[in-house]
Amino acid sequence: MNRRLKKALPLLGALVFLMVGAALAVPSITVDIQGIGAGSGEIDNPIVSTTVNWTLDSTDPDILDNILINVTASRDLSTENGKLIIKFYDDADKLVFKKEVAVSTLTWNSATGGYWATVDLGTSITLNDGTESLTIQFGTTKLEEIFTSSHAWINKVSVIYQES
Repeated sequence: MNRRLKKALPLLGALVFLMVGAALAVPSITVDIQGIGAGSGEIDNPIVSTTVNWTLDSTDPDILDNILINVTASRDLSTENGKLIIKFYDDADKLVFKKEVAVSTLTWNSATGGYWATVDLGTSITLNDGTESLTIQFGTTKLEEIFTSSHAWINKVSVIYQES
């Protein structure tokens, strides 16, 4: 054998050894994909609709008297363990208020085609965007405090039902 081949043979062997080692180091990943609707169970959501009512003072419509969350359900939820999660977001889409209410604590009234209940937020709520906060006292807080020229404290309301 000539000299060049003798010098290249150990390098060639090392290269083959590295390639085999690298090939063995790659993990095998198996992904099983299930088609939409191919699951075995259904997600039960008894909530049919939700409305948010802003009640203004009858003598001074600039004052917010209350915010009522009205929920319509397909069945009576008074004996169930689920909860409603009420979230308010500001104009920057930051969560500023969150309240969880057990559905068993609400009064579910029978109505045509379902049941309904009202979530009472109490006499006041505090909104916090991480840098400042605003406490809304129902019956005294003016709308100009909630919707300023630079900041809308409540821009979006989300109501989520979570089954326990």
